Amino acid sequence: MTRLIINFAIAALFAIATAEAAAPAAVTTGHARAELFAEHDAAAAGEGTWLALRLTLDEGWHTYWKNPGDSGEATRLDWTLPEGVEAGEIVWPAPERIPFGPFVNFGFHGAPVHLVRLDIADDWPAGQPVRIEVFASWLVCEEICIPEEARLGLDLEVAATARLAADPVAGIFAAARAATPAALALSGSYAVADGTLQIELAGADMRGAAETLFFFPDQWGWIEPSTPQTWAYREQELIGRMTPGPALPAGDLGGVAVFVDDRSGDRRAVRVLATGAGVPPLIDSPAAAQLGVWQALLFAIIGGLILNLMPCVLPVLSIKALSLVTHGESRGALRRSGLAYTAGVLCCFAILGVVLIAVRSAGAAAGWGFQLQSPGFVVAMSYVLFAMALVLSLGLDPGAGLAGAGDGLTRGGGLAGTFFTGALAAVVATPCTAPFMAAAIGFALVQPAPVAMAVMLAVGLGLALPFLVLTFVPAWTRWLPRPGAWMTRLKQGLAFPLYATVLWLLWVAGQQIGIDGMVRVWSGLLLLALAIWLFSVWRHDRGGSRMAAIGCAIAAVIGSIFVAVTSVRAPEAPIRVADSVSVPFAEGEIPAIRASGRAVFVNMTAAWCITCLVNERVALDTEAVRDALAARSIVYMKGDWTNRDAAISSYLASFGRAGVPLYVLYPPGDGAPRVLPQILTESSLLDALDELGDDGEST
Repeated sequence: MTRLIINFAIAALFAIATAEAAAPAAVTTGHARAELFAEHDAAAAGEGTWLALRLTLDEGWHTYWKNPGDSGEATRLDWTLPEGVEAGEIVWPAPERIPFGPFVNFGFHGAPVHLVRLDIADDWPAGQPVRIEVFASWLVCEEICIPEEARLGLDLEVAATARLAADPVAGIFAAARAATPAALALSGSYAVADGTLQIELAGADMRGAAETLFFFPDQWGWIEPSTPQTWAYREQELIGRMTPGPALPAGDLGGVAVFVDDRSGDRRAVRVLATGAGVPPLIDSPAAAQLGVWQALLFAIIGGLILNLMPCVLPVLSIKALSLVTHGESRGALRRSGLAYTAGVLCCFAILGVVLIAVRSAGAAAGWGFQLQSPGFVVAMSYVLFAMALVLSLGLDPGAGLAGAGDGLTRGGGLAGTFFTGALAAVVATPCTAPFMAAAIGFALVQPAPVAMAVMLAVGLGLALPFLVLTFVPAWTRWLPRPGAWMTRLKQGLAFPLYATVLWLLWVAGQQIGIDGMVRVWSGLLLLALAIWLFSVWRHDRGGSRMAAIGCAIAAVIGSIFVAVTSVRAPEAPIRVADSVSVPFAEGEIPAIRASGRAVFVNMTAAWCITCLVNERVALDTEAVRDALAARSIVYMKGDWTNRDAAISSYLASFGRAGVPLYVLYPPGDGAPRVLPQILTESSLLDALDELGDDGEST
């Protein structure tokens, strides 16, 4: 009896010890809850099942993908299994980009699920459960990183017939498979040239019309995670350009392509495989990819110089140049003025470059003039230019009255005012694109950040160069007429190009926010005009009337700002450029049209692009060009980039461009497309169409 009791006690203690040693199916650590699931309540020998490790992370914390990016460590699973049972590799969910300072990591927030296939031998006896244990380790990070780990386990029943687990376990596996990249859907080739990795892919799962794409390579070192990727959809191919990493393989380049819907934020992911082979240039033309750094810098300076002739910039530059006639400053003061103006221009272009590089680094599509795709920016610019035009046309002293609060900016030593004049010139220049600029900007936006910034600053230097030269070579000012009453009349006359620019900006706003929004902006401008008139009135008043004028002016300014803020909501339906001659841009239709024996002419434009509007007026919308298009049965496609459009951004990038205008002429069949100059004339466009022949065929 005593021996029986002792044996029973030993067995009980052993059972307790075994139970305590057995790993649980769920463990909560410092910043995560780890759980192990099996897809089957009972698995069949020879068939096996799937296992899932779910890591539910604290808000704001993340773990890492198999390629963690610039830093981090992938989750690891070490299995303890009986003989005859084997676990496969992790099937990873599609990762996300996790920026941190200048670095970009690849990983997960929320509750990522890692799937693993479990195979059970054919001769495993039915009725004998399989004990499964895994030691999981991961790095969880927010502002700091903490290594965590857990030992998890479960007993899986083995039966003659498999039995799937019910919800919620079934739902966990269904969601995990939905988050896993689809089987190989895109394949192609890649090559490296001039420090750029170019990937060319084709397949059934192509990019949608409004999706942003990012490629996550399987291994660290294949690309630089923190540098921008530019993807373009050209006919039936996806073309990507990015910076190669230090360990780019000589063989296959595999990874995951994640598409994000620009409107809904929905994600989808597919497997990608590219083989090392020669990839042809994007097009056979002087595109940005064929420029060198020094050539791009030269093109940028020349383009900046030409910007001074644009109607937005010319009044600002002219008024500043006239100040050299009236002030009679010393040579040193003149040079300081020129440097201050240049600093204002360069500062503005530096800010624009930083924002543009940051936006593209985040995976979004953006290019030259991208800020004019924001209705808020367009409305703000219309207010600034309208105020300038009123001050000039009414002959007001900008330093008088309440405007005297900004006297330090317009008069303090002359330098602050000159600096902000340069900044204003840079801002109002952005709607315009000059010859040479497109290739330079397109080159910049696929280069590392320092090169891209250098090109942007070179454009600014070109814009500032005329005034800078006048201040350093004052003898040239002798060519300007002597001061007199004509200067007042000229300043008043220069207000009218600014009024015209405001009118154009309001038309752009109407394209973006609808006619009702444009009317509200007009109302705000009316209030602004009232405020400026009241400012001019109080200069000559004293006492109560002066205070009443000040109060009314302040109220008008506040009302004007309120109207502006409430005017920038977009209409329910986007407005597209279309007319009786052109059809809306649809890149996917181009191959079929060309295969049918017809040519295609593509015009990429925007309501805020002055160069585009001038080209349309003097060349594209003429009767001779319309007749030539009709006679040759050429399909005229017009793409509207007034508002953000990822498909158009990708198309521009495929031709090495970062902004509009872009004119492309496709011959019938499979001939190479031809990129036309940015500045069109009726004769040059007709010559290009004539080269296609009367039937649209290339001659």
